[in-house]
Order: sequence, then C-alpha cells, then structure tokens
Amino acid sequence: MKKLLLCFVLCSLFIFAGCGNSEDSVYGNDTDPQNNDEDADTDDQTNPTDDQTNPTDDQTNPTDDPTDPTDDPTDPTDPTDPTDDPTDPTDDPTDPTDDPTNPTDPTNPTDPTDPTDPTDPTDPTDPEIVCTGISLNPESFSPYYEGYYYGVASGRLLTVGFYNGVAVATYDLSSEANSNYSTCSECLVVTQNPGSENEKTFFQEEGAIVVSEYDPDTFGMSATITAKLVESTIVNDVSSPVQGGACLEIETGVVTAEDHSGKTETCADIYTCFDTCAENDENCPGECYSNSTAVARTQYNDLEYCGKEHNCNGNYYCYYTNCLAEEEICGMKNDENYNIPYGQVTINGTFSYLHADGETEILYSNALEAAFATGTFGNNNTPIVDPTGQLLSYAKIAPFKDVPEEKNITLIQTYKNDGNSHSPTVHFVTTVTEPGDYTLGLGEWTTEARIFVSETNSGGERSCDHAFGIGNVTISAISWTTGATTISVNGTATLYSYKAAPHYGGDISGDEWVACDPKN
Repeated sequence: MKKLLLCFVLCSLFIFAGCGNSEDSVYGNDTDPQNNDEDADTDDQTNPTDDQTNPTDDQTNPTDDPTDPTDDPTDPTDPTDPTDDPTDPTDDPTDPTDDPTNPTDPTNPTDPTDPTDPTDPTDPTDPEIVCTGISLNPESFSPYYEGYYYGVASGRLLTVGFYNGVAVATYDLSSEANSNYSTCSECLVVTQNPGSENEKTFFQEEGAIVVSEYDPDTFGMSATITAKLVESTIVNDVSSPVQGGACLEIETGVVTAEDHSGKTETCADIYTCFDTCAENDENCPGECYSNSTAVARTQYNDLEYCGKEHNCNGNYYCYYTNCLAEEEICGMKNDENYNIPYGQVTINGTFSYLHADGETEILYSNALEAAFATGTFGNNNTPIVDPTGQLLSYAKIAPFKDVPEEKNITLIQTYKNDGNSHSPTVHFVTTVTEPGDYTLGLGEWTTEARIFVSETNSGGERSCDHAFGIGNVTISAISWTTGATTISVNGTATLYSYKAAPHYGGDISGDEWVACDPKN
C-alpha cells in the first residue's frame, strides 16, 4: 500500500510540472530563463525545489531526481534517502531508520499506534488480553511416574514434569531454559478439551513451583504452583505461542500429590499382567500399565528407556547384556543355580529311513548307531554322549507335545537297551517340509526348528529338559514319506536351561517347560 501511495505522489508531481509553458509562469521571474547561467550552482534561484548546491541537478525537474545520491535530504518524495523525512505519511516501509511514530508503517514492530501488532506492549491501541483464572483440584493431583505428575485444573488436564529430578526447592518457570518445551527441565502444560476438535494446549510463560515436601520412595510431594500459561502449539517437542491466543493463570495452587492408582505394585506385576492378556486384546497391556503404581510404572519405564538406548527392540537377550539390573527389577531373573549359557551342541546327521507314526519297533538296520548331536551341557560341561552306551539315532513322524494340532518329524538320539541307564536323550523337532536354513529356538514352528537335551522315562517320553538350543541349522534334505527316504541336518546351537533363559526373559520354567535339576 505504501509503495503504491509513493508512486501516486511521484506521478502527480510529474504531471503538475508539465502543465506550465515556462519556468516563469510557474515559479516567477527566472534570473536565467534560458538556463544558460555559467554557474549551475546558483541556477534558477527562484525555483523552490532546485538544489542550489548540486552541480548535476536537473534544474527543470520540480520533483528532483530520486536516484541522485547527493539529492536534497529534505525531499519528502525521495524513497532512496536513508534520512528520509520522518513526517512523510507515505514514507518508505523498507527504510530501517523509519519514523517510529508513523501510524501507516506496518513494518515497524515497535510502532505504538499500529493496531495490527497485538504483541507490542507499548501500543496503547492494542486490545487488552485478559487471562482466564483456573484453580487446581488438590484431590486429583497424583504422580504418574517419577518426576511426572498430573491433575485437574478447573476441568482441564494439568501435567507437570521434573526432568532433572525433584527435590525440596523453588523452580522458576520463567527461566530461559524453561521458556520452551524442548528445553524445559520443569515443564507445566495444561490441555483443554483433550482429544476433541477444540483441544487447546497451554505452556508456561512465567511463574514458579515451590516444592515443600518430597518422598523419593513413593514420589509423593506437596507444592505450591503459580503460573501464567499461553496458548501454544507443540510440534516435535518445540513449543510456539499462538498469535492472539488465549492465556490461563494459576494464581495460587496448593497441591499434595499422592499415589491413588495402585493396583499392581511393581514392574514384575506389570509383566505378570501382560502374560494374562489375550492375544486379540490390544487394550490389555495398556491397562496393565495404567492400573499400576507410579513406582511400578517408573521401573517399567527405566527398563524401556535402557532398551531404547541400546536399540534392543524387544530382544530380551539385549536387555540381559545391557540392562540386567533393570531387567531383574522387572522380574526377569535367571536362576543362579544354572550357568548362562548351559552348554553347546553341534548337529550333523543324515537319516535314510523315516519311521511311521505309531511304529514302536525301531530296527537297528533302519537307524544310525552313531550320534547326530554332540557337545556338552550343564554347569560342569557334561558330555551329551555317554561313551559307555550303545547309541541309537533315528527319524520318526510323531506327535510332540509342543506342536499345536499337527505332527512333526523328530530326530531322536538315545541308547540301546543294554540293561544300563544312559542319559541324556536328544530330540530335534521340525514341522518344515522344504529344505532351507532355519533358526533354532522356542519361536515360530514355521521358521524355526527346536532341539532339546532331555531326560526320558521308561516309556521314552520326556520327563524334563536339561537344555534347549538357540542357533542355526541347515536342512538340506527332508521328506515326509515314511520308509526309505533321506533327511539331512547340519548346524550349531548354544544351550540354555529354562531356569536361565535370557533370550526369553529369564526363568520361564513351568508346566509347559519343565526344567531338570541342575546338572553339576
């Protein structure tokens, strides 16, 4: 607008200058009407707009040359003059030295009469912004986890975060660090109409939190809060005030934060609750967390933060190697009576006969009189193969209690009945039908095989397992046709007891996974 106004003034002056027939008709008697004065500096002395000190001045231009760097500094129409006329209402909006009293200059942030600048504290024409007073509800104030509290303030959700810990002290919400959500160590946020289309967020601008009592065991505290909060947006943890937004004011709020939430007491209880959740109940884990105490949630958060720091991504063994203290607090303990790991096994065998389901007579001619699994297990590296026994290894289609609703191929390594007791028995179990590379563990049957070092009863059934294997195996040939066929496996695995299984969260023994007594 100001640029257009300036152009209009300049054009008007040029038109007016062309209306007369001579300088005499416009400006009176010219002492040099032919403009032949040898002294250009004193030329046209009766022309009020003629710069008498300018030797290059255009003496016939009543509006003067606006591009002349030596032009008259008092010329009100010169937009290039850095000392432009401060009384010119159509002044240059790009002039950094512009007149701060010019009411038509929209680029002046300190213009006291600019009604478009609502943030100018010196502008008497700005509308007064009145903050809405809110009151804290002391009954609602509670710790959610260590250093983080929530409550209700006049129907709005209030959260307070102490990210450098809590102590009996006074915390200044007006400090430079606390002026933005991305840097605040003490952060006060109010959410109005949370979850709705009309949701608004308010972040602290000034105030203080005075903590008078604090209990580090339960995170309970007593505090007085005074604060002014302005409507803000928070994106990627960076808070920005909303232009012309509302504000709230907590004049004085005295609160006593006590833990009212507690159903489950510890992080271990949270994980026990997780175990009861149905696979299709997506809300259950969240309820397990929210229905626990602030102490339990803090313990859980500590483990999660440690896992994120080491990029564990839910890998229990990563937690075991990097976050053992946090893991044990959350109930993921390993039985100290079992070494970690509990042994090693090498797998290498080819079977030329597959026994049918229900076939109880194992002919030596259809079996191997050799081991397909060798290595050690137990706390003292007991050999998997008893050198005094007569080995018998065979392949069979058979039901296996860990396989749901389907049969499998099991490779069994045991001993001939020679009247003596020999142990252990090895079971290698798979449901796959195609050759390939597979992992060994306790995971999905479609992608994994399993290997167990077991004790068996007189009927040949597993009574307990000394160890299971985690590793890799290549199945280079496999056929589900009973009789003469070829099955070939090759791989290695590290052994663990169910009592000390860090890959799966510690002691996982139970009715499904029955652990043998320690092998010493």
